Amino acid sequence: MREVEILKPHPLAELREQMPDIVARWHGHAGRLQAFPAPSNPDRCSDEALLFCADLAQSHDLGIHTHLLETKAQADIAARRYGTTTVAHLESLGILSERWSCAHSIWLDDADIDLMAARQVVAVHNPESNARLGTGRMRTPEMLAAGIPIALGTDGSGANDNLIMQEAMRGAALLHRADLPDHRHWVSARDTLRMATEGGAKAMRLEGTIGALAPGMLADLVLYRLDAPWWRPVNDPVSQIVFAETGAAVALTMVDGRILVEGGKVTAFDAEGALSEIEDMVASLRRRNADLFAVAEAIAREAP
Repeated sequence: MREVEILKPHPLAELREQMPDIVARWHGHAGRLQAFPAPSNPDRCSDEALLFCADLAQSHDLGIHTHLLETKAQADIAARRYGTTTVAHLESLGILSERWSCAHSIWLDDADIDLMAARQVVAVHNPESNARLGTGRMRTPEMLAAGIPIALGTDGSGANDNLIMQEAMRGAALLHRADLPDHRHWVSARDTLRMATEGGAKAMRLEGTIGALAPGMLADLVLYRLDAPWWRPVNDPVSQIVFAETGAAVALTMVDGRILVEGGKVTAFDAEGALSEIEDMVASLRRRNADLFAVAEAIAREAP
């Protein structure tokens, strides 16, 4: 198979030149955007690049987002490269902190969990994506017990198709139950709802601004119709929103007081026009990603 440069990294010197300008232009733009340095995976970055990301985040008060130990192979690579775990290596660099939000965070050992809890690193749980790709299961019960802040995500459409947060909540709550005969150790509906709301706010460094219904918070709301069968009767709203709701009963969504969806229709922009434009782009995207498709097909053919 010919060698393909799928994710060619930018030179660090180029990033050092570009990133401060990107932050100055876009961080806080229109009261909506945030610019976070985002090393794709610590094991794919040099220590110099990781230190640069941490310095940029510190100097501009930003978060840092990364994909942490999604696969067993990444844990093995870290052991060979560092002689320790990825989390321990970030700690040895002096950059592990509450600024980090770490998608997946699956292949952690006990010491990693203790370190992430001590530094209040946010783990971003993607239960459906990880199950779909067979990469493993985040140690959610142990991580909650240790005090690690956990947010909830769907991952991208290439790994999770429909991106429905309701399904991610249900998946997170059910994932470990068969392995835990003592129900006191289960991830509860309330745990899961906190991941999807308060945890998400913490991951975006917007704790105290969004993620809860309280005076002074931004008016980020989702209203559900209670005439759907799974809401009749209303017994335990938290349990029903996690285990029963599918998203089909959403009546209205609001961000900072602005209605984005009402009556099942997107009102914030021309959704049909956007979909038509996206469909027109598909042929171009497929041409530009032909190398990626070729690699994926070759891997599929070679798999046992």
